[in-house]
Amino acid sequence: MNLTLSQRFYRHVNKKGPIHPVLKTRCWVWTAYIRPDGYGVFGNGKRDYAHRVAWYINYGKYPEPCGLHKCDNRACVRTSHMFEGTDGDNRRDMLAKGRYKAQRGEDNIQAKLTEAAVLEIRKHKLSIRKLAFKFGVSYNCVRQVITRRKWGHI
Repeated sequence: MNLTLSQRFYRHVNKKGPIHPVLKTRCWVWTAYIRPDGYGVFGNGKRDYAHRVAWYINYGKYPEPCGLHKCDNRACVRTSHMFEGTDGDNRRDMLAKGRYKAQRGEDNIQAKLTEAAVLEIRKHKLSIRKLAFKFGVSYNCVRQVITRRKWGHI
């Protein structure tokens, strides 16, 4: 049996998600793979964010350039909880809702070093190249740690 895109997609959606206090409707929560940053992913030949695929299924096109969540639930795929916007719109929305929190140091998902490693790099007298090799990071990463362009809060 060949399922349509919509059928394959919506079998991974829980339509009994939490009720959003402002929108007064339930989030439709993606139940398949969720990335560490909270966004659902759907594979349809290529992987894409589940909320973008939901938009495509409902409107016949992907949100341009971005699909933003009114409900702030990254796993929500209910298109009435979304709107189209730019990266700038996304940042303004995040700031307006008080969701912006700078991810510093080890809390940053892209951090390659620990606080202890940063302190050790700064006290060492080895060359930047040797420190980069020792800690398994790039020359530029070590240079930015030493000059405090990165990890400046320590």
